[in-house]
Amino acid sequence: MKITSLLTYLKEELKDIPANPDNVHYTDFEGLYYILQTGLKGQLGGYHIKSPKTKDTDMELATVRNSHKLSDKERTSLSHGAAGGVKIKLFTDRILAAHRGTRKDKIAELPSQRKYFIDNDRKDFKEKYGYDMPDLTDGPEHKYEPGEGYSTIKNWLKEHGHENDFGAIRDIHHHNYDIENYYKELRNREREERFILKKSIPVNPDYLQIVIEKSPEDIGPYDDEFIEEMAPNYLKLIAKHENAFAHNRNFRDFKNYLRSKVNG
Repeated sequence: MKITSLLTYLKEELKDIPANPDNVHYTDFEGLYYILQTGLKGQLGGYHIKSPKTKDTDMELATVRNSHKLSDKERTSLSHGAAGGVKIKLFTDRILAAHRGTRKDKIAELPSQRKYFIDNDRKDFKEKYGYDMPDLTDGPEHKYEPGEGYSTIKNWLKEHGHENDFGAIRDIHHHNYDIENYYKELRNREREERFILKKSIPVNPDYLQIVIEKSPEDIGPYDDEFIEEMAPNYLKLIAKHENAFAHNRNFRDFKNYLRSKVNG
C-alpha cells in the first residue's frame, strides 16, 4: 500500500474513534508557543516521579484525567506552568490508536525515600521519648491542620500522660505535617497519568484541542514579556494550527493581543 493510501486509510479509521478528551495537559503561553512549533514533546527520560514503564530514551508527557475541573492551586501543584491559562484536551483513544509507539500509564507511587523518612522519624521518636509517635492525621481522609496542630498535640499528650514532654510537641508537629503532605501528594498523583512517547504528538485536531482559558488582561508579566518578543512568529504559528484551537472569546482576544504587540 502506498504511503498516501495508507494515510488516507488511517484517517478514515480514526474517524470511527470518538474524540473524547479523557486526558488534559496544562501549560502557559510560553509553553504553548513551543508546542505549536514542535508538538507535545514531554520530558526525555521522564520526570523525577515517573511511570515505571518509561525508558531513558522515552519522553513522558504529564497529564491529568479529565474527570473534574482543577483549581489554579491544584494546577500549580502539578507543575510551574500548569496554571498559566492554556488547557490542551487530548483525545486519548485516538492518540493511543494512531500515534505510533505511544502508551499511557499511571506514574509510580510517591518516592520510597519520603516513606523511608516518615518511618525513620517514628523509630527515632520512640527511641527518644519511649512511646509511639501519634498519627494525628488519622489516615488520608482526615487533614492535619497546622494552625490547630499545637493545641491538638498538647491535648493528645495530656490524654496519654505525657503533658510534660514539651520537646515532643515540635517533633510531633513536623511529623504530622509531613504525613499530611504525603497524603496530599497521593491524592494529586491518583489523577495524574503519563503519556509515554517515542516522538512528539503533533498539533493535529484529530488528536487534540487547545483551549485558551485566560484573558490577555490576566497574563502575567513573565508571559507578557515573552509574548511581546515572539508575537510575529506566534501569530504565524496560530494561523498554521488555527483548526486545533477552540474558537472562544479568549482565543479571539489573544490573537488581538498578539496583533497589538506587533503593531505597537
